[in-house]
Amino acid sequence: MAPTRSHSGHGGSYIIVGAGIFGASAALQLISENPSATVTLIDRTPFLVIRADYTKLIDMELALEALELWRSDPMYNAFYHESGLIWLDNAGVPQTIIKNYKTLKACAKYSLIDIEEARINWDGIHSDANYDTVLNILWNESGGWAEASNALKFVIETAVEKGVKYVEANIESVVFDKDGSTTGVQTAEGPILNSAPLRKEIHVGDRIKAAAIFTGMATLSDDDAAYFRKGPVFIHDIGASLGGSIPPNAANQLKFWRDVSFMNTVHHEVSGENISMPPDQADYAQWEVTPGMKRELQAVCKGAFGDKAKNWDLHKFRICWESKTLDGDQVISGHPHSKGLYVVAGGSFHSWKFLPNIGKYVVQMLHGSLDPKLALRSWDRDSDTSEPDFMWPQREMKDV
Repeated sequence: MAPTRSHSGHGGSYIIVGAGIFGASAALQLISENPSATVTLIDRTPFLVIRADYTKLIDMELALEALELWRSDPMYNAFYHESGLIWLDNAGVPQTIIKNYKTLKACAKYSLIDIEEARINWDGIHSDANYDTVLNILWNESGGWAEASNALKFVIETAVEKGVKYVEANIESVVFDKDGSTTGVQTAEGPILNSAPLRKEIHVGDRIKAAAIFTGMATLSDDDAAYFRKGPVFIHDIGASLGGSIPPNAANQLKFWRDVSFMNTVHHEVSGENISMPPDQADYAQWEVTPGMKRELQAVCKGAFGDKAKNWDLHKFRICWESKTLDGDQVISGHPHSKGLYVVAGGSFHSWKFLPNIGKYVVQMLHGSLDPKLALRSWDRDSDTSEPDFMWPQREMKDV
């Protein structure tokens, strides 16, 4: 993100690279607060689980705020489905989540349930799930899921209607003036994002790594879809079953995901560095999953539904990329080595749930009024002392 002139007073000009959750939400917030601003949203392409269950208080606060907007804001509530959520665990995470709910005095409906309750609830949908080594089960009636793609598309369309200029283009590099300040971006035909390959102080280094997980779907009959639609979002945090599922959508598609990430390390010739990046192919080759990925998703499916899913044909497999941070927290920060350059990215495959409210905090950051607790998520925060969270990639794409 690069403001090309001051945001103070009337007008102001902003270039936002990337029309994902952060970019779309920020563009809508900017143009809503200041209709006379010039906001350009650039992306390569023409134009999911909602919960507030976090072990970090600040994340839970943001998620609770976002959840209320998913429920009540006409902009988002058409895309939100409050099915409830259960979380199987053996590490004590549910207890930490409940403690945080109590600390924040959140109006959430949650409880710990036992395995027998999980088997018989929701008309026995998860009676055949894998409960081996499960010690804790969190039942959160306040959780649910959202139609992420449709919601994002609607946010972008609304931003464009309000005056945001949407540009389909590839970005070749960031443009600097003689003092090293960012003045814009250079577009080009071609898929490579070089940014600032010769300016080491601009590089992300170990702060952020491109990581991916994969998903798949089972299309059910009308009768089966009606039955499984009674169930909650299901998260299994243990072993081969580590992943989750979302109840069937309007097209009777029940979605699964595998919660073990991977990276794709390549040599970047211009910078001379080895970095992780999505495949340099059309659409990031996101539909080209390996047999190993399919087997892992089958294990997730079995872990959630057991024999009930034995005849399901999983399909519509997809690889989903994320700018993964070491500690799982987003970066919401100006870049200390280039005036006018701002970085809003990262997380741990969960940031999209903040679509309704993250733009507000991006604009606060641009205006210098960001809450000090969120200002800690700066570019130069001390990541050397941070232990990677469990979603930090430990394996290569070619080995999956």
